[in-house]
Amino acid sequence: MDKLQNDKIYLDLCKSLIEERMAWGTSADWSNQDFLALSRKIMEETGVQLSGTTLKRVWGKIKYQSIPNTNTLNTLVRFIGYENWLSFKAHYTDTKAGTAIHSDTKTNKRKKNGFLKISIISLIAILCISIISFIYRDQENSFSTADIKKVVFKSKPVAKGIPNTVVFNYDVRHLKASDFKIQQYWDTSKRFSIDPQHHEATSIYYYPGYWRAKLIVDGNVLKQHDLHIKSTGWMATLGPSPNAPNPRYLLEDELVKDSMLRISDQVEKELLQTYLESPHILTYHNIRDFDQLNGDNMICETMIRNTYTKGNGVCQNSQILLLGSKGPIIIPLAIPGCTSEIGLMFNDAYQSGKNHDLSAFGVDFSKWQKLRLETKNRQAKIFLNDQLIHSLEYQQSIGQISGLRFRFLGNGEVQYIKLWDANNQLIYKDHFAATTTPSISETNPQRTK
Repeated sequence: MDKLQNDKIYLDLCKSLIEERMAWGTSADWSNQDFLALSRKIMEETGVQLSGTTLKRVWGKIKYQSIPNTNTLNTLVRFIGYENWLSFKAHYTDTKAGTAIHSDTKTNKRKKNGFLKISIISLIAILCISIISFIYRDQENSFSTADIKKVVFKSKPVAKGIPNTVVFNYDVRHLKASDFKIQQYWDTSKRFSIDPQHHEATSIYYYPGYWRAKLIVDGNVLKQHDLHIKSTGWMATLGPSPNAPNPRYLLEDELVKDSMLRISDQVEKELLQTYLESPHILTYHNIRDFDQLNGDNMICETMIRNTYTKGNGVCQNSQILLLGSKGPIIIPLAIPGCTSEIGLMFNDAYQSGKNHDLSAFGVDFSKWQKLRLETKNRQAKIFLNDQLIHSLEYQQSIGQISGLRFRFLGNGEVQYIKLWDANNQLIYKDHFAATTTPSISETNPQRTK
C-alpha cells in the first residue's frame, strides 16, 4: 500500500474522531454552516484557521484527490488532542490494542490486517454517530412546551478572576428522560452529567470569556443562557497544548506593563529555549463590561507586534479579538508569505485567506503595526498604519463588547488599546502604565467618510 493510500486511512480515522467529538451526527448531513462552525471551533482551540472550504475539501464535499498539507493535518489532530500528524499516526501504529498498524519491516499481510482494523473502527464510529443522530432526531419533539417552561436553569460564578467555579442551579425532576447534561459553552466535549433529582452542580472555567451554557436532556438543548466570566484586569495565558489541556497562567511578576503589555524577560527566555514543533500560543485577556459599547457602531485602535523569531513560528500569526455578547470580531496579521492561512471574522461573516485576497494583512513585525477598526451599522473598515486595507458587511450583530484578547503564536507585545463609541466618545484606553504615548492623539477621532 503506497503512502497516499496509507495517509488516507489515517485521515478517515481522524475525521471519525472529530465527528464523534462534535456529536453533530454523520458528516454526510453537515451543511455549509456546520463546516463554518467547525472552522471557528478549531481556530478557538488551536489558534490556526482552517477555512470552511478547506474542511469541506477534507470531508470530500469538494472533489479533491490529494492528501491535505502538513499544516492542515497537524491542526486537525491537535483539535483531538495530539501534538502533530506524526504522533497521531504513531499512536495508532503501536500503542492501541486492536488497532495496530505495523511498520514496513512487518509482512504485507500484517500491514493489510492493521489497515483493515482501522478502517473497520472508522466505519463503526461513523455508524454509531449515525444511529445516535437518528435517535436524537426522534427525540426532538419528545418534550412539550409546558415541560420545557417548567425547567429551571441558572448559574452564578463564585469568585472573580480565573480559574472560576460556576454553580449551576437547575430543576428537571418533572422530565421523563435518561440523560441529563450541562455543556459549559460551544465545545461539546465540555459536557458533564448531572443528577436529575438534585438542584445544583458545579464546573470550573479555565478561560475568561462570554460563554453560552446549555442544559441538554436526551440530546436536546432545552435551556441556555449567557455566562460572562470576567478577568481581573489584564491577564495572560500560555496554551493549551495536547500535553497540557489547561492553560498556564502567567503570574503577576511575569506580566509586565512598562509602556507596553508584554511578558517578562525570564518567560521570554523560557519560550525561546523550549523546543516544540509549534510554539506556545500566548494570549492576553481583558474580559469585562465596556460601558455598553455597541460592537456594530464603534472605533477600536491598537498597536501590536509579534516578537517571536524562531523557525517553528516563522509566520508570526497574531490576532486582535473583540468579544461581543452575540459574536466575535477576529482580525488576523501575519508575515506576507503566510496570509493564505489566516482568516477574518465578523460574527457570521468569515473570509479565509484560501479564497479571499488577505495579502494586505501581511506585515513586517520588526516594526510596530497600528491597526484601526471602524464599524457602523454592521459595516466594517480596517486600517493598517493609517491606510484603509479592507472593508466588509456582516448580517448578525456583534452585540455589546464584553472582552478583548490579543493572541500571538510564540510571543507578542501591545503598545496601547483605545475604544470609542458611535458618538466618538472615548470609552476605554490603556497605555499600560505609560504617562505619554507620542504616536497617538488623545483627541476624539474622526470617522472616515
